[in-house]
Amino acid sequence: MKTTSLQSFVSKRSAAGRVGFGDLRRLQRDVLPEGPRSREDIDALIALDRVLERFDDGWPGYLEASVTGFVVSAAGPTGCLDRGTEGWLATALSSARPETAQAIARAVLLEVRSQGDALRGIAKPAAKRRAKVMASATGLTSRKRSKVVEPPTSVSGSISFQWGEIRMSSPVPPQSELPDEKIRSDSALRSSSAGES
Repeated sequence: MKTTSLQSFVSKRSAAGRVGFGDLRRLQRDVLPEGPRSREDIDALIALDRVLERFDDGWPGYLEASVTGFVVSAAGPTGCLDRGTEGWLATALSSARPETAQAIARAVLLEVRSQGDALRGIAKPAAKRRAKVMASATGLTSRKRSKVVEPPTSVSGSISFQWGEIRMSSPVPPQSELPDEKIRSDSALRSSSAGES
């Protein structure tokens, strides 16, 4: 089996500006079958991500899982990230695209305990942005709230609101307003149809 070096893969994909489905499978199968083995491998993958204009849907997940797996293995059985590894990862992520850096930092912090605040600072902006999106979706923004519309003040024939009036007409008047003949003929029809069935 022919193996391709990571450096060759990164330079070709950087020049093309994209990582397609086949490229991602080749990376997983031929270039890094056991995942990244060194900090240099991680740095190369993050550098590639930074220059990509287009990429397969699986690329962000692969990059996040690869970096997280490498960092978790570096944390060892204690599950605690040492300051040196955390500093290196924070530096590497500072040059990454913001959404990539935040996703990786969040994933790493879910898996290992951190001794410093460097990764928390990278992961935090996503939480703030998510809170803003949720607030705007529910109408709980810091902007001035719109004036509450008062309920209708009357319901007889027309409805009055603060901004105007809506006139309503009922297509069938209430039975009390029907002529007596109409009521009798309707009830006769009902009783004759009930007797037939």
